[in-house]
Amino acid sequence: MAGRVITGVVADLFSWRVAIGTIGVLGILSMLVFRALLPPSRHFVPRRGLGFTHHRSALLRQFTRPGLPLLFLLGFVLMGSFVTLYNYIGYRLLAPPYRLSQTAIGAILSCI
Repeated sequence: MAGRVITGVVADLFSWRVAIGTIGVLGILSMLVFRALLPPSRHFVPRRGLGFTHHRSALLRQFTRPGLPLLFLLGFVLMGSFVTLYNYIGYRLLAPPYRLSQTAIGAILSCI
């Protein structure tokens, strides 16, 4: 949710392009910090035979189990509905009669 709040504030102060760039830079910085703080690997032995075909067949096996395809579909529909509403509400709050700023919208949507 910090991405929504940070982009809202930066977009109000500068522009949406600067806001997107800011989130990109923060993403790269967080990756570098994570990589620097990651402990070194110990006792790792790569296994043979776990290539693309192994992972593809393991994924396809999940669709043969009863109930799982419906569960996957349910998750897809619910997440898609949430993302659709989440994005649509922002446009409605920018327009009249509300005319809220990007900062206010980011603060409201971070509470959802």
